[in-house]
Amino acid sequence: MTHPQPQPPKLHQPPFSVRTLLLGVAGFLLVILGAQPALDLWTVNSIGLSHNRYLITHSEAVRGQAVAQAEAALKAGLSTTSFWRVYGAMMATNPTEAGFSALNRAAVSGALDRTALLWYGEVAAATGHWTEAQDAYAQVNASNLLISRAEEALGAGREELAANWFRAAARCLQSASTWDEAHPSSSRWIAHGAGEEEIRSTGYYARAYLRIGKGFLVLGEADTAETWLKHAAAEAARESPGLRIRQEINFSLAQAATARPVEDDAHLRATRTRVRTLVAEGLALGEDAWAHTQAAKSLLAVFDREEAITHCETAVSLDPLFPEAYLLLGAILREDGLVCLARDVYEEGNERLPADEEIMVALALATWETRSPANSLPVLQEASAAGCSEPYVYAALGDCYQALGLLTDARQAYRQGLNLTPGSQPLLERLRACPTTRGILP
Repeated sequence: MTHPQPQPPKLHQPPFSVRTLLLGVAGFLLVILGAQPALDLWTVNSIGLSHNRYLITHSEAVRGQAVAQAEAALKAGLSTTSFWRVYGAMMATNPTEAGFSALNRAAVSGALDRTALLWYGEVAAATGHWTEAQDAYAQVNASNLLISRAEEALGAGREELAANWFRAAARCLQSASTWDEAHPSSSRWIAHGAGEEEIRSTGYYARAYLRIGKGFLVLGEADTAETWLKHAAAEAARESPGLRIRQEINFSLAQAATARPVEDDAHLRATRTRVRTLVAEGLALGEDAWAHTQAAKSLLAVFDREEAITHCETAVSLDPLFPEAYLLLGAILREDGLVCLARDVYEEGNERLPADEEIMVALALATWETRSPANSLPVLQEASAAGCSEPYVYAALGDCYQALGLLTDARQAYRQGLNLTPGSQPLLERLRACPTTRGILP
C-alpha cells in the first residue's frame, strides 16, 4: 500500500495587487536612479552640439547658446568627466576669466581627466595664468606641443610669450621625468594636442631640453639656457639621443658660456678654457664639416680667431659642399679687414655651390668692394638675375651702373630691388638721389 508523500508547506504569497505594487515601486526607483545620468548625458551632448555648430558657422548667437547651456549646467551642479571635456574645449576656443575660474575649481577638486586638463592648460595660458597652466600641462606631459609653440613665438618675435611656453615645457619635462623614474617599466605618453599623443621615444628628454636651452639662448638668457642644457647633457648620458644631438648639446653649452659678458682677463681665460674643453668633447664624438663649423663659432666667440679659421678650413676640406663653412670663413676674414681673401673664399664656394643664394650675395658684395665697376658688374648682374632678396645687392648694382655712367640702368636696378624688397631704405634713398639722363631728380 502506497502512502502519500508529505508536501512542503506553501509559502505565504502576498496578494497579486501587492506584488504588482512592489514591482512598480522598484521599477520606479530604477527609473529615478537612471534618469539623472541620462539627463546629464543629454545636457553634455546638447552643449557639445551647440559648440560644434559654432565651430562650423562662427555664429556668436550659437556660441551664446552653448555658453548659456554650460552656465546653467554649472549652476545645476553638473560635474561629470564628459561635461568638463566639452566645457574645456568650448572655453579653449574663446577663453574667458569665468571659464578659467570654473575649470580651476574643477581641477582643484580633481574632476578633470587628461583631456580636460589639457583644455584647462590652454585656457589658463590664454588668460595669463601661467602658474596654473604649467600645473595643468605638467599632468599630461604636453612638452612637445609647448616647445613647438615656444619656437613659433620666438620666430614671430614674441619673446615674452616664447619664454612662458619654454618654462611651461620645462616644467612638463621635469614632471614626466620624475614619473618615469618612479615607473621604469611603463611607457610614457606625450600629448601633442587634444586627442593626440605618442609614446616617448628614446632620447626624448635630451632632445627636448636641448630645444629649450637653445630657445633661451636666442632669448638672451644665458644662465637659464645653461641650466636646461645641463639637463640635456645629463639625460643624454642616461639615454643617448644620438651622436649629432650629443654634439649639439656640447656646442650649445659652449655658446652659453660665451654669451655672458666678459668681466676681466681672468674670466676670459676661464671661459676660453671651458669652451675649448666643450669643443674638444664635441669633436671627439665625431668630426665632419658641421662639427668643425660649430667649433669655429664657439672659438670665435672667445676671440680664438686662428683656431676658428683652422676649423673652417677643415670643414671645407671635409665637405666642399657645406655652404656654412664658406660663409663663416669669409665673415671672419672680412672682420679682419681681409676682404680680398674673403672674396676668394666666396668665389670657391660659388663655383661649387652656384645655386646657394647666401654665397652668391656675399661674393657680389665682396667683389664690389674690391674690384673695379667694370669687373664687378657681371657678378652683380648674375646675383640680381637670380632674384636674390638682399637689397644691398641691388644698391651695389645701381651704384655700379652709376659709376659706369649708365643712369637709366641704375634706376632700373634700384626699382628691381624695391619690387623684391618694398620699403628698403637704402634703395629708396638711392632712387631719389639718382639723376635722370636730363639731370632732373625724380
